[in-house]
Amino acid sequence: MVRKEVKPKTRSRIFVVILLTILVILLNPMSAVSSASPEYAYYGYVPVGTDAGDPNGAGGGWAHTQRRGIDELINGDIHNFVPPEGTALLDVIGVHDDTYVEIWDILANELLGSKTISGLEKWTAFIKFGTFFKVVADKRVSVYQNGGHWFIYAGDVTFYPSDEEGFVGRSFTFLAPKFPDAYIAYLYGSNLLCTALEDTHVTIYDSTGKEVTGFDLEQGTSLPYNRGRLASRVNYRTPTAGGGGSIMFRAVSTGLVSIRTLNQRSFVAVP
Repeated sequence: MVRKEVKPKTRSRIFVVILLTILVILLNPMSAVSSASPEYAYYGYVPVGTDAGDPNGAGGGWAHTQRRGIDELINGDIHNFVPPEGTALLDVIGVHDDTYVEIWDILANELLGSKTISGLEKWTAFIKFGTFFKVVADKRVSVYQNGGHWFIYAGDVTFYPSDEEGFVGRSFTFLAPKFPDAYIAYLYGSNLLCTALEDTHVTIYDSTGKEVTGFDLEQGTSLPYNRGRLASRVNYRTPTAGGGGSIMFRAVSTGLVSIRTLNQRSFVAVP
């Protein structure tokens, strides 16, 4: 094999090219890192048939609108809206102030929306059936997907993610989902079933900053479900039940706890 010597002028050119490449990366790190590595990302899918409201409201007309309409209590005021047919609700709740959030359609590689939200502020987006989506945020957020007209009757069963990470912690920021109608015995439930992993005192605040409730728990015990009811979304023109002046809450605990919702006729997978 013949070994060729690289001329000094050629070596100088190679060195200059390498140096310029390094300078471009150093001067423009966002293009090389940030766009491919969001700080927090959340993935989900909206299956077909998850209308938030009944698209076949009995009788049509006013009854149709009534069953599709949703009331929610936000900082002391009732807000009503009718979700577009063929969509589910995707709620993003800020854990920290000044949080920038984007929602993407993964398959279409399309930005569905973006917004900067504050702590305990909610942004609701309507996501079409069959969409694989991604929520990207520069700070931790709480993401909640909801749909299907039965949510106004039976409620949801889920674990609230902690503000630290996972489903166990000392701080939780969440939107309280619908709990079952108390007058139907077999649907009795709670949207604040708190279980203590160690002796603790828990305080619940709503997004107005008001203390809603507080309680002590010993290790291995849970809050009785008839005490764990917070304000949640309800059907159109239905009185808001549960405590608090809003449907967004923060739970602060002195010890480790997990918090979930309870529905006597629903299946839940334990994380």
